[in-house]
Amino acid sequence: MSTTLIGMKLGSNSTWIYKQDNGMVLEEPTIIAITTNLKNKEVKAVGYEAKKMIGRTPENVSLFSPISNGIVQYEELTSLLLKQFLKKIFPIRKFNQKIKAMLLIPDCLNYSEIKQYENCCYKAGINEVVLIPESLCIDLGNETEIGKEKCKFYVNIGYDQTNISIVSHNLIVNAYSLSIGCSIMSVAIKNYIEEKFSIKIALSQADYIKKEICSLFENYNASISITGLSSRTKSKEQILITSSELYHIVSYYYGKIAEMIKSVILTCDPEAISDFSQNGIYFYGGGSEIPGLEIFMYKATGFLPKIICDNEPEIVGTEKLITSPLLLKRITDTL
Repeated sequence: MSTTLIGMKLGSNSTWIYKQDNGMVLEEPTIIAITTNLKNKEVKAVGYEAKKMIGRTPENVSLFSPISNGIVQYEELTSLLLKQFLKKIFPIRKFNQKIKAMLLIPDCLNYSEIKQYENCCYKAGINEVVLIPESLCIDLGNETEIGKEKCKFYVNIGYDQTNISIVSHNLIVNAYSLSIGCSIMSVAIKNYIEEKFSIKIALSQADYIKKEICSLFENYNASISITGLSSRTKSKEQILITSSELYHIVSYYYGKIAEMIKSVILTCDPEAISDFSQNGIYFYGGGSEIPGLEIFMYKATGFLPKIICDNEPEIVGTEKLITSPLLLKRITDTL
């Protein structure tokens, strides 16, 4: 029986799959559209096709994001979603073809939450599952040699949560999670615009505004024009939004992340704190791309931030593990 090794991540916002000898073969939103009737549930669309249906679904179709805050909320729907994604990369699967998956999972999961991820994989048709804590894979992707480095402090500002991990010698020393991510900031921006201007906008517009003009520089000068539906006139209306008037929103949430970082540092041994002082604190994820993060976090925590969001370190780390069976075995033996 032939075995194909894949690496993948089932994220709250997106799912990606890396295939042995083929590289990155899929990266799509973690969304599934289901048609419901009295007898069964039928998959209408997944990924990008399902995302296109947001706000446009027929009466008998429901959209789901089956993973939230890094936890599988709907096991059946997650397995159906993954099954459809696997069909895209294995359109013709031989009867004797075995799929082995290396699945990246958040560091802070309990036993039952981990089992849910495993169950979803097996139900989707995967034969063998190897679970890898995300921060260990990121550490590899950050071009460090696991097992020979000092303590490293990682902060992943993701879609709906921020994960903090301390990694040393092939082990996760500590892991923490905070329910603040990019999505909650987009919701806050949407609510602010609707309350101040009486203009209704889509959440996708708020997300676009955040990415385009938001900054952690208090005097940052940028603006963007958006069109929404006026609550007063019931017609389209265009307004101008500036980065300065949104600063209080983003600085509030990033301030909460900084507070979490400081509280975690207080739990660390002096030797580990010394390592952080020398190495800095590594930030990655979509939320780490905001302008001004380095200065803001340095002022708030006293530790030098290092941004490693380029080239998505978790994907680089996945590639290293897939192409090096000995390294993969060495990592899994320590878990």
